[in-house]
Amino acid sequence: MADPACVRRLAQAPNVRLVRARSGEIRKVVLLPSEDDSITAERHGNPLKYSYKDESESNPQNSWALKHLPPFIRDFFAAVIGERIAEPMIERRDALIARYEELRQFFISSSSDPEGHTYLGINWNVRVGRARAGRQRTVTVEAKPAAILNEFRELNEWLEAMIERREELGQIILSWAAGLPPNEGCTYRGNKWDVHVTRAAWQRVVTLEGMAKLLELWGDEKFMNLCKIDPENLPADLRADPTMVRTSYGARHVRVGYTGAFEELAAGAKAARLAADKVAEPAAIIDKWGDLNYLLLGAAKPIIERREELKQIILSWAAKLPPNESCRYRISTAGELEVIYEQQQQANADQAG
Repeated sequence: MADPACVRRLAQAPNVRLVRARSGEIRKVVLLPSEDDSITAERHGNPLKYSYKDESESNPQNSWALKHLPPFIRDFFAAVIGERIAEPMIERRDALIARYEELRQFFISSSSDPEGHTYLGINWNVRVGRARAGRQRTVTVEAKPAAILNEFRELNEWLEAMIERREELGQIILSWAAGLPPNEGCTYRGNKWDVHVTRAAWQRVVTLEGMAKLLELWGDEKFMNLCKIDPENLPADLRADPTMVRTSYGARHVRVGYTGAFEELAAGAKAARLAADKVAEPAAIIDKWGDLNYLLLGAAKPIIERREELKQIILSWAAKLPPNESCRYRISTAGELEVIYEQQQQANADQAG
């Protein structure tokens, strides 16, 4: 049921007819058709965009134009949008700003230490800055390590699951083109997406005759600097020879560890997905792959960037760790950050054995 204010506002529209009781009380509000150029035949278009590109007396060929509301209901339309959408959002924003300022003043007034003070929370810490003459004390919010680890884990699980699922569906689509000549591609059409399987990429390698000519052209030193040999291809006795293989440390990586029970659950879920894929319609496979590809390449970009930010924070915690050591971060039952180093992990394993 509409309230009296809403009824009065609706009654101002020219295409509204009020049905009243004998006592004069309004019983019903009837909306009548209204003249609107958006419903004329030459102005059909996407109603979500309120635009059209059809040629007419007022619109040239292949030009987009906005649909227009008739002048006598524009003010009414603007009033409804302002009251129902804009005004509540502005009120919510003003309430949040006022609440933030109230809490900021509370932390400032509660800190008597001129050097500043840190209030500890569950996921966040609030730091009140030093008292300085003529300047207001600052209040900053810092995420606790537990909050950073939990957020990184959640984002990583979501992204890794999407990447793995896209790879599964991609392999199924590639299997359809197994009999296609390597110099040809094809397109599979779904309900929402089209997936194009490209022709096989060219692989260019230098032949033994080419290597012999390069050795003669470059000389021993340049040839040996530019030629790359995988140490795994060397015989076992040469791989252990320090004069043959040089070992150095590269970049660190951040990985999320799971319990055995979680890994079993994930393996069962993957088996169920693959079993369902075997009986799924090709169009469904194509559309699923298209949705995941769209998310990973477009909509998920802020999430990927946020995961990278959190990863760099976690890596900064291990900045002083020797390059030949690793560690594991976890949150204790008390909510504090715990660090388990590689040597400690090995000692615990030996003690358990």
